[in-house]
Amino acid sequence: IEVADRLDTLAKHWSQHTDIPRKAPLSIQLAEYESLYEPLTRALELHESAMELREITAENPEIFEPHWHDIESIRHARTMLIANDVEAYMMQAQHPFNQMEKKLLELTFQEQSHPILERLLQAVRNRDQKQYHAELKNLHTFYKLREDFDRRNVLLNKLMDTAPKLLKAILLSYNDSEWDEKMIRFGAAWNWACAEAWLERTRSQQDQERLELEYETAQQVIRELLTKLTTVEAWDHCFSRMTEHERQHLLAWTKAVQRIGKGKGKYVNQHRKAAQEHLEECRSVIPAWIMPIYRVAETVRPLPEMFDVAIIDEASQSGPEALFLMYIAKQVVVVGDNNQISPDYVGISREDVDGLRQKYLSDIPHHDIVGVDNSFFDQAEVRFGHPIRLREHFRCMPEIIEFSNRLCYQTEPLIPLRQFGHSRLQPVVASEYIHKAFTQDNGGKLVNPLEAEALAGKIKDCCENPDYDGKTFGVISLQGTAQARYIEKLLINLLGEEEIEKRNLVCGDAYAFQGDERDVMFLSMVKAPDRRIGVLSSPRDERRFNVAVSRARDQVWLFHSVKPEELNSSGLRYRLLKYFKNPEVPLAKPENFDVEKLRRLAAAANREESPLPNPFESWFEIDIFLQLRSRGFRVTPKFAIDEHTIDLVVEGAHTRLAIECYGPAWNGVDGFEKELARQRLLERCGWQFWRIRSSEYYRYPERTVEQLLAKLQQMGIASITLENGTVYKKKEGLEILTEMN
Repeated sequence: IEVADRLDTLAKHWSQHTDIPRKAPLSIQLAEYESLYEPLTRALELHESAMELREITAENPEIFEPHWHDIESIRHARTMLIANDVEAYMMQAQHPFNQMEKKLLELTFQEQSHPILERLLQAVRNRDQKQYHAELKNLHTFYKLREDFDRRNVLLNKLMDTAPKLLKAILLSYNDSEWDEKMIRFGAAWNWACAEAWLERTRSQQDQERLELEYETAQQVIRELLTKLTTVEAWDHCFSRMTEHERQHLLAWTKAVQRIGKGKGKYVNQHRKAAQEHLEECRSVIPAWIMPIYRVAETVRPLPEMFDVAIIDEASQSGPEALFLMYIAKQVVVVGDNNQISPDYVGISREDVDGLRQKYLSDIPHHDIVGVDNSFFDQAEVRFGHPIRLREHFRCMPEIIEFSNRLCYQTEPLIPLRQFGHSRLQPVVASEYIHKAFTQDNGGKLVNPLEAEALAGKIKDCCENPDYDGKTFGVISLQGTAQARYIEKLLINLLGEEEIEKRNLVCGDAYAFQGDERDVMFLSMVKAPDRRIGVLSSPRDERRFNVAVSRARDQVWLFHSVKPEELNSSGLRYRLLKYFKNPEVPLAKPENFDVEKLRRLAAAANREESPLPNPFESWFEIDIFLQLRSRGFRVTPKFAIDEHTIDLVVEGAHTRLAIECYGPAWNGVDGFEKELARQRLLERCGWQFWRIRSSEYYRYPERTVEQLLAKLQQMGIASITLENGTVYKKKEGLEILTEMN
């Protein structure tokens, strides 16, 4: 039924165009419709093609739509369409050639265009493939040359910055055939030059000095920070353990000490008792109590071993009254010098003291040294064995402490660690002889007015001299205190109190400066030819003179009104004046070297196997030693300063230079830091160091020696002492002597 319905529908559509046998069997009807399907499909396809052709002709006015029922018209349209396709393909094929022609044409119009561009343009226009490939090959060759040219310019610019001399040589003689061979080794030569430049930068003396300065600055910052940190930690520790009870008693103790004052008054004993009670309550909270002995006696209620350690400084100035310190402490450290002044017990009867000692101390061992003639340091010397002797002297210039060495320390001289430099003050100065000086009595004491006026005038001159800026002054009278008081009055009128305070200027005798120091000290001998004064020669006087001279750090002046021949040669005044007239610093005794033999040995020895001659530790030290000795300098190898040793020390008339030779041997970081710490200690004492590295010397021997000679000249090391004792003065440029023998 469904098939019959569909056939009826088809019959209705086709009935207008053809006769369909609707009464025929279904198979016949289907066959009829199948015969109509093929021409219908072709007709529809032809219609679609006609529509596409119509769209093409609408877009291309040169092609006309054919008459669809005229076969010739359709053939003509077909020919036109094929021609149009061929033309489009041709235009597509010509496009890159046209673009190339256009670009080449633009380039040929540019200024200074290369002729190869014209030839390339002609080859493209002529479609000459052979010519085009030939010109293209030439163009590639030119591009390669241009790349080489650009690279050459880059290299030339680098050479201009790094090796201008090499660049100049190449530009002047690049056609020379020798460059072919040189350029083969250019890489190795360049590496060698880079290594040499690195060595030059590494050995730079300026870099070394800069690094040392930066190191010292960093160390100073570290020291300051450690000081602040330690202070904060100490106060924090103290306050963290302090209770309110202890705080109150500590404050009450300070009030009680203030009320004691000078130790006079009706209620002074009551105040002392109160101070002792308060200190006992707060003693444990303060880690260290720093007080003079009399203050300890006043404010401490003595109990056995109440303190862990008692340190008694300047013990030579204390007498038997300090013995109680050994009672109140578990351990004592006694610091002093029996060659410095001891206390004077003026007005105390020796007989009374001896009587009391016999009555109360007769059963105590060594009670005979408890008296007015012995200091607490004497007590310690007797009672405590194995003292630790400190021989390194940090305060005075060598010429100053040398007088003390000759006076008091002949057997074990002090070793001055402070050294002299070319810009220092002259350490020991004797004034001009003061003519017509006299002494007069001033309240039972002697005064030398002219000597005092000369001394005060010199201090005024020093205050106005820029070389003394920032220096502190002190005045010591070597004969009583009246001269010091007289000078003090003169200075108040000459300088004013402000300048005196600025200079921390104090006038007194040796006792006034025990344990103290000044940059510059002025000594007044007082004695004049008009009056006979006893000879000073006792041990007590020796101690006074030792203290008086050794209070000066940089300079000490001696003002005198007598000549050496007017003094007793066995007295201290004579010895002092003679030394000030001709101060000396003992030079290190040079080794008895056969320099010529040492030079021959250094030249012929197998340095890998041959033993080193004493006291040298390396052949490098020997080379530097010979360089200096051949120029006439006084050189001491392995110069010993107490426990320190310096490789080489060059000594002049007024200064020294320490030379450290850094060879290839490396002692490790710990050894280097230890050596550097030793050098810093000596540098703080005024020593100047010059460091030479073996790599520097053997690479640039002449320049290294020239720099060392310049340093010696700068320091003023100008006199030369030979083995026979002859002294030669420096000539221009330190060209003094070439051979020692």
